[in-house]
Amino acid sequence: MLWYSRDALVSALAIQLPSWRCHVPRAGVVLWVELPGIGATRVVAHTLDAGLRLIPGPRFTADGTGDRWLRLPFTMPTNEVDLMLAVLKEAADRSASGVESPNGISSWIA
Repeated sequence: MLWYSRDALVSALAIQLPSWRCHVPRAGVVLWVELPGIGATRVVAHTLDAGLRLIPGPRFTADGTGDRWLRLPFTMPTNEVDLMLAVLKEAADRSASGVESPNGISSWIA
């Protein structure tokens, strides 16, 4: 059943955030998405403002690099994919415009 959610997320991502790139995994429960010129750490801080908690790519590297990558789970119901992407789009727009989030994520633990 998870592949339904994966496919729903991949399809919606291609339509709603076409400049964001990903490879469709054959297994697992997450999609790694490459962001175009914005940092995942800042985007994730803005998603938290809307109640969506995600973990940016640098949390999965030993040296903290990988800020162009965002880890998106596809374990949510397919009817919530559009809502998650709307939050992500708003967060990305705010991040790209230089708006600072009151939520810092330096203390988060992955």
